[in-house]
Amino acid sequence: MLCYVQEFLNKLNIGGSIKDDQIHQWHPKFALGEVPDIEPAPLPEPPVVKKFLTAKDVLDEVKDKHMDSKVKHPCMLYDFMIER
Repeated sequence: MLCYVQEFLNKLNIGGSIKDDQIHQWHPKFALGEVPDIEPAPLPEPPVVKKFLTAKDVLDEVKDKHMDSKVKHPCMLYDFMIER
């Protein structure tokens, strides 16, 4: 929208340019009704959020994602996470 307002103001030759953040209202002669409609676009898909029911589910997920060769036993997972 502001690009149409800037174009209109440039045609008026008011001297100098006006920054977009300085435009707070329309010029009385600006033909707002002649500005093309905004084309609808699809909304982005919501992110997939994994929900956990128990603390064990959380620990299993962390173990699967972050365990490397140093962690040989699930009891060592806490020490492994502290080192990072």
